[in-house]
Amino acid sequence: MSDFDSADTCTGPHWTGGCTWFLSLLLPIVAIVLFQTSHKAAYGSDDVSVTIVLLYSIFVLEMCSMGILGVFDYEWPDTVAQRSIIGQFACSKRHGKLMSLATRLRCKDLLDQHWSMESCHSSQNITTLVRRHVQDGWKDYITDAESYREFNDIRDQWTLEREGCHGGLNWSLEKPFDERILIWHIATDLCFHHMDASIASSQTCREISNYMMHLLVANPEMLMPGSRRSLFAIAYNELEDILEDYESTLVEEDNVAKQVIDKV
Repeated sequence: MSDFDSADTCTGPHWTGGCTWFLSLLLPIVAIVLFQTSHKAAYGSDDVSVTIVLLYSIFVLEMCSMGILGVFDYEWPDTVAQRSIIGQFACSKRHGKLMSLATRLRCKDLLDQHWSMESCHSSQNITTLVRRHVQDGWKDYITDAESYREFNDIRDQWTLEREGCHGGLNWSLEKPFDERILIWHIATDLCFHHMDASIASSQTCREISNYMMHLLVANPEMLMPGSRRSLFAIAYNELEDILEDYESTLVEEDNVAKQVIDKV
């Protein structure tokens, strides 16, 4: 499913955020002390007054942020937006009348663009998984500048080599970046529904894949300049052509994925 699907997904508290906040509170104090003890006679009174107001305002804002965090017990949002081609097909089948109405009103494309799956709550798990992948690269792979460039240029070669598919699927590595995202999203979805999905890393890899698909549709500029959101619509239309005779009453993603595998 990905080059880091076997990485450890454990999570733990991080003290770096607390240190960063402490420094952001300490630095204005240092600046205020230095400014108050410096020689200000060479500067105009207006400039001195404005500087004092700015320094104390920064300090007050930092103190207010501490109070807000203490009162509301704020935590970094853990939600990750999700989107899936198979999931959207299943949703469209479940809401066939609404989709037919949207088609007649010529707003189905707009509806598809703003449709999304329920967000997952795995931000920390995904961050830890990616961080562990990078750490393993530094320990086990990167030895010099050349290996560093190779590690950064990895395009799922490890997955293909590990699964013995490098020869038959090597063509996928030559595709543009946005097309590779789409190809590996479909492959990840089919593998997830076809194989044992009880492994924790399998679910996390699928959530990463769905988030990449969400970015491709909602914010393609966050992936790479020139990424085309239209690829999702093209792939979705091809899926509809493949399953044009889909009449099952079980409109669930598992069943849709099985139908795709049987037909392809």
